[in-house]
Amino acid sequence: AESKLTVGVGLRDEATEKLTGLHGKLDSFGETFKKIGIGAAIGGGAIAAGLSLATKSAMEEEKGIEKLRQALKNVGQDYETQKGEIEGLIAVQQAKTTFGDEAQREALSALLGTTGDYEKSLPLLAQSMDLAAAKGMDLVAASDVIGRVSMGNTTILSRYGLQLEEGATGTEALTALTQ
Repeated sequence: AESKLTVGVGLRDEATEKLTGLHGKLDSFGETFKKIGIGAAIGGGAIAAGLSLATKSAMEEEKGIEKLRQALKNVGQDYETQKGEIEGLIAVQQAKTTFGDEAQREALSALLGTTGDYEKSLPLLAQSMDLAAAKGMDLVAASDVIGRVSMGNTTILSRYGLQLEEGATGTEALTALTQ
């Protein structure tokens, strides 16, 4: 009976030791799963924040397109008809400059409002970017200046330290700016 008791106690002690070891491993797994859960929650939050920013950016872009659409309509043009030309030019300029597509659309809208002419405004966008970069100006402000100069208001250039011969035409002023 004593040997059975010794064997039984030994088995019980061995089983207790194994279960204690298993419990420690389960605790370790639990901590690992907690860390994974926290990491997943943080990752999910980052994804949600990224989606929120992307949605906001898309909404801002749509507002800019709508503003341009209206500016084009005001000068007798249609955005859908001119979209390929406009967006192509914007993409090329965006690759060559630091001006994003939204800023370019806004500047083109301003040029259209000033000149009232789609064919005249499109090439003035590049000159607006040149002026903005050279003078450290906001692109929309530069497009306003370029639009006014193209319409014959050359005196506005003196505000920016650019002097022309008296009586210079808008075309002459734009040529001088380009040079």
